[in-house]
Amino acid sequence: MGYTACEWDIFISYARADDVAVASEKGWVERLYEELSKLLPQQLGGGNPTIFFDRNSSASNHQLDRLVTAARNAAVFLAIASDSYAGRDWTRKELDAFVAHNRWNDGDETRLFAVECREPENRARFPHPLDNAMARPMWKRLGKTTLPLQPEDREYSDHLYLLVDEIARKLREIRADEGRRAASSAAASMPPTARHSGERSGGRPEGHSERHPKGHGVLLAQVTEDLDDQREQVLAYLAQYEIPVLAAEGYPQGGDAFRAAFAADLERADLFVQLLGGRTGRKPRDLPEGYTQFQAAAAAAKGIEIMQWRSPELRLDAITDAGHRALLGGEHVIADSLEGFKAAVRKAQARKAASPAEARRSTSSSFVFIDAAEDDLEAARLIAEELKRESFGAALPILEGPPTELRADLEENIINCRALIVVYGQTTPLWVRGHLRLYNKLKESRTEPPRVLELWIEPPEDKKDHDFWLSELKRIRVSAPLSKQSLQPLIEALAE
Repeated sequence: MGYTACEWDIFISYARADDVAVASEKGWVERLYEELSKLLPQQLGGGNPTIFFDRNSSASNHQLDRLVTAARNAAVFLAIASDSYAGRDWTRKELDAFVAHNRWNDGDETRLFAVECREPENRARFPHPLDNAMARPMWKRLGKTTLPLQPEDREYSDHLYLLVDEIARKLREIRADEGRRAASSAAASMPPTARHSGERSGGRPEGHSERHPKGHGVLLAQVTEDLDDQREQVLAYLAQYEIPVLAAEGYPQGGDAFRAAFAADLERADLFVQLLGGRTGRKPRDLPEGYTQFQAAAAAAKGIEIMQWRSPELRLDAITDAGHRALLGGEHVIADSLEGFKAAVRKAQARKAASPAEARRSTSSSFVFIDAAEDDLEAARLIAEELKRESFGAALPILEGPPTELRADLEENIINCRALIVVYGQTTPLWVRGHLRLYNKLKESRTEPPRVLELWIEPPEDKKDHDFWLSELKRIRVSAPLSKQSLQPLIEALAE
């Protein structure tokens, strides 16, 4: 008996052309099958999944019937996606049989896995729903062509272990669902007095939800294939700190199904995290803007806090797609090391998950944050000295260090200060507008409204206005050079 109730736990579907043996060695697909056979039992805690892998190269209707029957009765379908796969009639029939007749729940397309042994010329040629699947690229580039990764390649092992982990998680999910259904069927056959005891199988109270509660969850966006490894790293990091992640197992592909699943998670999340790379991502027929753009736009429309990452080595001028280039250069994008970004996400989520009492304890009522650009840092220091003489606590911005850490420190200061002073001296109107926008976004995370003051330092007297106003913002004009006398209006405003 296999791991799940299905006849086959995994059905491997491939074109014979992709399993050609080299130098009397085993074929590429056969070696992948053997690696899965060895590694999956370890990942499943000793469970022995049944894997259907057909070595027979003969062509007959009898064989096709056997393949279709096996695909129909599989829990998970693994396609070796390639141009050869797209052009084969048998592989299409295997996929159709799995989609039409297997034991999916509500069209759960996350039971479909795909591996590319070569870079396809046109993924749109793949039969549906393989054309929307997030295929794992197990190939390397050699000149103008691509070759399958080999077991001796480090990238092969990386992709293999991630694939094993993904399939094992899905098999565990399927078996757990089968157990719940069996318990539900057993409960339905009980007398009414036994069924209404207020407990479900497993001791959970009636009505208990196994999903994350509303809020305090990170919605980790679906990524393009080149960022699968980075997403797995973020997922593992957040799990290490027991931070709930929505969409950890992925989304069903295709416009309507994807929209519905993503919208449901967006309702329960309070932080949207998206990893961005050079690829624009796939654009299915019923989601013409593509998965990447849709997720970012939906999160922005919801008003949820957004944290996006891209590699600092990514050159924006090399991105030909204008929409994707604009997304990569957006105000929420942090170009930093992945390690720094992960730490920033953890800090942001910890702040959001804190109870109101914890938030109040962490909020200091005694310090004033003086937000200043590098051009105005000397003025900020003079202001801080004067505030200290007046018995105010003061904090200045840190302007050197990893971008992610600088951003996190800036946000913490804005959230936890008693009063915020935005210095407009030698800096530009754009800098002031950007920092006022940041405050406006973060103010909902505060436990009490702050006093927000803009210190407008003159000269020059013809300084351009930034034309950004908030109801709580008070502008105080002072003259340079700064002194105790010229800063008196600021001190009085803080004391009100």
